[in-house]
Amino acid sequence: MKNEDKQLHVRLPDEVYKKLKVRCVHEDISMQEYVAKLIAGSLGEYSNEKQPDQEEAARKSKRRR
Repeated sequence: MKNEDKQLHVRLPDEVYKKLKVRCVHEDISMQEYVAKLIAGSLGEYSNEKQPDQEEAARKSKRRR
């Protein structure tokens, strides 16, 4: 099975977009790469390295209740 990247379209307020653009220029990184890294980092254990299977996710969900 081939691992393909997925697309996500996000609407941002103009001021947020401008700040993002400036940050990316300053850090010499594409906006796509910057946002992808932010999302991956915020997902922590659910990044590409470790994704829980359905049984593990169900067990965690039951423990939280």
